[in-house]
Amino acid sequence: MDKGTVIQRALEKLGEREYMENTATDDPIKRAYDIVVRRCNGRFKWSFARVTGRKLEVKERDDEGWERGFYVELPDDCLIVESIMDARRRKVRHSEFAIDPETRKRIVFIEGVNKESELYLAYTADIITLGGELPESAPYFCEGVVCELAAEIAISIISNADLAAACKAEAAQNLQRAIDIDARQWKSNDQHPLRDIMKSNIFWH
Repeated sequence: MDKGTVIQRALEKLGEREYMENTATDDPIKRAYDIVVRRCNGRFKWSFARVTGRKLEVKERDDEGWERGFYVELPDDCLIVESIMDARRRKVRHSEFAIDPETRKRIVFIEGVNKESELYLAYTADIITLGGELPESAPYFCEGVVCELAAEIAISIISNADLAAACKAEAAQNLQRAIDIDARQWKSNDQHPLRDIMKSNIFWH
């Protein structure tokens, strides 16, 4: 489901008939869309957004202002780190992410490794970074995003707090239904719309 369709459906829930680009409300709605999608995207380890086996390059630094240590750069599309494992599939300890002041990349420091270590990342991919389209194979997730977006923009568009609250509640119900379904099915379902985009990142499942 593309961004325009999601926005249009959210507006329809608020009683607005048509989404018009290049209007006074266009930019705020688009910004709200990115915020809402990332919020819903990060709520669960969705199978349609999960990447495993992304090989990482171990680097070392001893710059002024930084403690000496080994670190890895996170991919641009990484929203949530699920785990970092070595070649024997053992989880390795890592820090919270920091920003490299030179490259502006997000990095995490790793314990008990060296520059020759083979490390692999499992993570939830950022749907916005990958283009912003929602997976139509997950209809309750899509509907949850539509309702969450309607709740997000209801106050600014129509100044209706009651409708915003109702949309928020409907979003929660749809997202919980999506989580329940995804949790039961993801291990046996290999067909996900984002996987084609991310196949080059997959070393194991």
